This record gives sequence, structure tokens and C-alpha cells, in this order.
Amino acid sequence: MTNRGQRTDVANAIDTLNANVTRLDSLHNRSLNDIPDDPNGQATHRQIDGLMAETNKLTGSIRTSIKDLEARAKAARGGDQKTMVTQTEALKKKFRDAISRFQQIEKAYRDRTRQRMERQFRIGIHAVAVE
Repeated sequence: MTNRGQRTDVANAIDTLNANVTRLDSLHNRSLNDIPDDPNGQATHRQIDGLMAETNKLTGSIRTSIKDLEARAKAARGGDQKTMVTQTEALKKKFRDAISRFQQIEKAYRDRTRQRMERQFRIGIHAVAVE
């Protein structure tokens, strides 16, 4: 594959990663609003698990492709090298931004889940104390 083709593939994969992150955020929000033990909630969690696996696999693939592009850029000579390095660095930044967004969304979900569990625990303790 040509460098240009590989760069295009990596850019498209990063766009897919961003779309997956947006979808995960939506699914996380839905799961926080689901009633526990509801079949729809279980389906949402299965979707989250599947999309997480796909996203993690995609992340690894992108990382490998970027390393390959970096190696090709270092091996290039002349003006091509500078162009290839610049383009690869741009892809690398775009990838880092996507990963950062992914991590922020995952952290926010963990925090909201923890807060929900704490509220449920406090409600449960209060209900037991009232009885």
C-alpha cells in the first residue's frame, strides 16, 4: 500500500474511532438511565461491551499503522521525508486527541456510575433505618 493510501486509511480509522466514542457516550448515558435488571438495560450493556471490544481493537490497529508510517517517514529521503513526517505527526495528534476524548468519556461514565451506586446505597441504608 502506498503511504498516501495508508495515511488515508488511518485517517478514516480515526474518524471511525471518534464515531465509536460518540456512540459509547450515548450508550453510557442510556445505561445510566436504565432500570436495573431490565432486559433493555442488559441489551445496552451488551452493545457497550461489543463496541468497547471493537474500539480497543481499532485503537491497536491505528497505533500499529502510525508506527509503520513513522518508520516509512524515517526511511524516506529528501523533501518526501519532511512531508511524510509532517503528515504522520498530524495523524498522530488526531489519534492522541481521539484517545484523550475516549478516556475522558470513560472516566466520566465511571464517575457517574460510582455516584449512582453511592446514591442507591444511601437510599438503601435510609430505607432500612426507617423500617
